[in-house]
Amino acid sequence: MANIIKIMSWNANGLLNQQQELQAILDINKIDVCLISETHFTKQSFIKFRGYKIYHTIHPGNAARGGSSITVKDNIYHNEEVKIKAEDIQVTALNIKTKKYNIVMASLYNSPKHNIKAEIYVEIFKNIGNRYIIGGDFNAKHTHWGSRLITTKGRELLKAINECKCEAISTGKPTYWPTDTEKIPDLIDFYVTKNISSNYIQIEDNLELNWDHTPIILTLSKSIIQKPCNPVLVSKKTDWEGFRMTIEERIQLSVPLQTEEQLDYEVEKFVKDIQQSAWENTPEIKRRLKGNNYPKEILELISEKRKAREKWHQTRALQDKTRLNNLTSQIKKEIKQLKNDTISEFLRELTNDSSTEYSLWKTTKNLKRPIMQTPPIKDMDGSWARNNEQKALRFAEHLENIFQPNTTESTEVLPDVI
Repeated sequence: MANIIKIMSWNANGLLNQQQELQAILDINKIDVCLISETHFTKQSFIKFRGYKIYHTIHPGNAARGGSSITVKDNIYHNEEVKIKAEDIQVTALNIKTKKYNIVMASLYNSPKHNIKAEIYVEIFKNIGNRYIIGGDFNAKHTHWGSRLITTKGRELLKAINECKCEAISTGKPTYWPTDTEKIPDLIDFYVTKNISSNYIQIEDNLELNWDHTPIILTLSKSIIQKPCNPVLVSKKTDWEGFRMTIEERIQLSVPLQTEEQLDYEVEKFVKDIQQSAWENTPEIKRRLKGNNYPKEILELISEKRKAREKWHQTRALQDKTRLNNLTSQIKKEIKQLKNDTISEFLRELTNDSSTEYSLWKTTKNLKRPIMQTPPIKDMDGSWARNNEQKALRFAEHLENIFQPNTTESTEVLPDVI
């Protein structure tokens, strides 16, 4: 496997009609594995993507509905795993071989007409393997993975996820956009993973396929992905006295406000002055990577192990191989001990008072915290705003309509003040 592998999950709602457009998306975004649900394939269906191999599972009634498939790059070493072909659910799975370990990647489609119990989900998860990424249209809603409401199927799926010690990973944004504008978009497409740390995963939506389902792209990295912090204007560490002095130096009150253009210019300048002053007096928030800061002893052992490996590659002598194995075993023990010590020290320092900013409650809150939902926004013409630019314009229009000048003249005669 390369340093990263890009996986896309998408409900095609009939894959044959989207073949050319999907080929372009796969090439442009350099997708390695594409998990497709609701393919509408039958035994007579045939499709091909340049540079990819495709595997699929059809509906058991050989009807042009449901179905799942996986499109994988030719140069990725893989083999087909389990196929589940039931009336209510169809699953296609591949075993992707990497240098470190094998990962089963599965595409799943769950029909909205059937309510599946937690026991069935558990059985499916166990059949897929011990380390996997499942993506698809689950047609199950729960606020835990960012849906706006909870359904019976979503409640049962969450039970199975917790029982199998899996994780639900989503963008928190709607993935299903009904053609009927009276219906509210919601999140029903997401990933379920097991034995893969979220530190190595990054997920984002993709709006290039303008259909009723939004593709979601998961990037799996060999190293920890440092996710960007959300932009903030101020924080707990803002120097408010410095902010006051900076803003006083910037603001000039002796300016003419005789025309509408001058007023707009000064308002824009005032906003920029506030932003710049806040940024200058707020230290940058540096996200701390989840992991161990390895001490000098372990780093020296790793360096020694590299030299031992190079020597064994050159000599192929038994004693050099033995030394390499001993160093590998010693490093594993040292890292394991360091990890245990780090966790123990972290737990000892947790308190429920202000001395550590209530670290105990913050840590408890962050454990398996539900994904925050991003609700959809409707445009003035009744359509849904999908990307950030459309949402920003909609907010601007809304605020412009609210903050209108009061042009009505009061005709009320005030009484004389005695």
